Amino acid sequence: MSRQSLPFADLYHVGPHKTASTTIHRFLLPLFKNAEVLKAIDGPVYGHEVIPVASQKGIPLIYTNESLVGSIYEPSTTAIEEIKQINPNAQILIVRREASGWATSLYRQSVKGGETLRFQEFCEKLHTTGKLNIEQTIRECEKILPGQITVLDFDTVVSDPQTTLKIIAATLNLDEPKFDGNLPRLKQSAGDLTVIAMRLHNSRSIGKIFFQLLI
Repeated sequence: MSRQSLPFADLYHVGPHKTASTTIHRFLLPLFKNAEVLKAIDGPVYGHEVIPVASQKGIPLIYTNESLVGSIYEPSTTAIEEIKQINPNAQILIVRREASGWATSLYRQSVKGGETLRFQEFCEKLHTTGKLNIEQTIRECEKILPGQITVLDFDTVVSDPQTTLKIIAATLNLDEPKFDGNLPRLKQSAGDLTVIAMRLHNSRSIGKIFFQLLI
């Protein structure tokens, strides 16, 4: 997907990866019946191509794509620069997650994708790229679109959906939808032994035997 294929939107939910993006785009954003939600899930850099939708008076557009502030391995605000060109009045929604739990979740996801590094080596890589320094990423976004960045805490998203909806509604000046019940339980991440087996499976033949025995 080229940078030019980013759609126009009033609010861009930019992730990053492993910060409850699925909860936001699958269970919370669709509750805004007076807004239109465009989705891009996974895919290279900016995700899958979407069909742009013309803006309608009184109907805000929300684009959700967890790749807009970088990959699993490194941060990037290139897409934010492009968003400024597409819609200089756009609002940005970004989720902040505590570094330790975030690193663990990113590691498990990367191992599923073929990562062979040990966890400590993986964390050192993230430290080098600045991936886990979410506050720096937020500051860089603020420099590009000052006063237009809304930050949600990961724990709020997963434990208090009504507060999350309230914040999004206020950002877009929309009526706050009501969330009834509990958030569905998403598929749990692989356990530690499974992750070890998967990493070994990615890197050497003996790991493949261990992986088969475990799985």
